[in-house]
Amino acid sequence: MKTIFKQLRTGRHVCRADGADFRDLERFEEEYSVLFQSLGYELVHHEQGFYFLKGDDQLSSRRLQAIAIFVLIMFQDLEDRKYENKVGMWEKELVTKSFEIESLPHFAIPRRREMMKRVGVVDVETLKDKVLRPMKSLGMLEDASKGAIRFRAPVYRIVDICIEIASQEPEGSPSEG
Repeated sequence: MKTIFKQLRTGRHVCRADGADFRDLERFEEEYSVLFQSLGYELVHHEQGFYFLKGDDQLSSRRLQAIAIFVLIMFQDLEDRKYENKVGMWEKELVTKSFEIESLPHFAIPRRREMMKRVGVVDVETLKDKVLRPMKSLGMLEDASKGAIRFRAPVYRIVDICIEIASQEPEGSPSEG
């Protein structure tokens, strides 16, 4: 229990690939939920098959911006190339396919380079430092082989955050009515 709390408290997302910790959370979800609630957190079981704690903000907004831009560019590139895939639906293969870090699409075209630059990511080394390493510690990706990564189910949390931000009405904008 102590190990699971420590992982979740530091912002890690625990998914099926985490083995015993995931199974323990799944088996005793109600007990964990009550315990975490008494500590001021909400244990969330995401529909994509992972757990995380909702509570105080574990990510700096700058880091979250960098991760969100990274994920959005990744999704955009996969969507643009979906017909190259035999299945035609990259969403199904996202968490099973390996991606070579040097071949990621984030610096391939000027518009994407500019988006990454705005969040302080200017090359592969800063990408590793400011995006990939934090995503790994959050349980959103793992090393697949030397120089390659594989996304894990918790990457879908970033998609949820982006959708949530996009759906919020900007301050100062007139409300309908």
